[in-house]
Amino acid sequence: MLVGKILSISLILNFTPNALGCYGLFGIVTSFCLFAGSDYNATTESSSTPTFTYEFMKCPPENECENGHHTCDPISEQCVDEHERFRCVCGHGYRADKSSCVPVCSQGCVRGNCVMPNKCLCDFGYVGANCSIQCQCNGHSNCAGPDKLDQCLQCHNNTKVSYNLT
Repeated sequence: MLVGKILSISLILNFTPNALGCYGLFGIVTSFCLFAGSDYNATTESSSTPTFTYEFMKCPPENECENGHHTCDPISEQCVDEHERFRCVCGHGYRADKSSCVPVCSQGCVRGNCVMPNKCLCDFGYVGANCSIQCQCNGHSNCAGPDKLDQCLQCHNNTKVSYNLT
């Protein structure tokens, strides 16, 4: 009967401890941790392989955020450690949208999409911090920027650039 006694088991495997004192085989942490100590016998009667006897109980709580054992997106989410688990919350410049965190552009993106916090990717033919300025390229090209609206970069839709060589 094992009432009030911690189970002792003998192992003939080479386990290595992690920072918490938890032991695992081949780098995989098991659900058991070293508790009271260990006994080492150089050899057993039937084998020349050294054996270890450990006494195990429940592992201490793991901080998944600190040791990287979480699934939070490193760009848009922050890991929050809880007693027996972790949770992901949207990071600075992101907001929750259904099951993910999406970037927020405080100025909005009139003709484009918010791709990073306060960074718009403008639709074709539009420029500016919030993509509200239309290039002066007759809808056939992007322009060099908000201060160069008539400097067309590359024509599309089977058009050609004409230069005035006077």
